[in-house]
Amino acid sequence: MIKLGHYSPNPKIESVNTVVVRVGVRFVISIFELGHR
Repeated sequence: MIKLGHYSPNPKIESVNTVVVRVGVRFVISIFELGHR
């Protein structure tokens, strides 16, 4: 798993970034699955 907020000293920003990454991955996967139907 890639941590976008790894270089950030603020843990709140890091947690937000991880959530954004998870949502983005799910979004891309859902579009990918819809495109192959």
